[in-house]
Amino acid sequence: MIDPEGAGGGDSGRGRIHHNHFADHKYTGLGGKLETHGPRQALWVALSRDGGRTWSEPRFVLVNTLAEDKQQNAWVNYQCSYMDAFTDGGRLHLFMPHRWKRALYLTLAEADLDKLPTEADLAGGS
Repeated sequence: MIDPEGAGGGDSGRGRIHHNHFADHKYTGLGGKLETHGPRQALWVALSRDGGRTWSEPRFVLVNTLAEDKQQNAWVNYQCSYMDAFTDGGRLHLFMPHRWKRALYLTLAEADLDKLPTEADLAGGS
């Protein structure tokens, strides 16, 4: 459980890591369609301080920004969905494959998650 207060072990705080965009409601496999996998290139986190009854606006965590490998399909080039995550000592630890060739490791302080930018922040709207 992500503790947005960063105190470690909080009962009411929660976080959800997700994609903030969705393109294909009829998706059924690991095909190479860009319109299906392009939205999977970014991860966002939403936070709750009331046990999951309400959630914050999603905040940006990361995006895969490398140029496409034309030898690979969109699933390999864009996805960052297959991730392991855990919290320990007030830190969020994320592990994911990058283009299925190497592992990416990212760590963030749980207390800093609500400081990450929103979509409006990234668009210059704040």
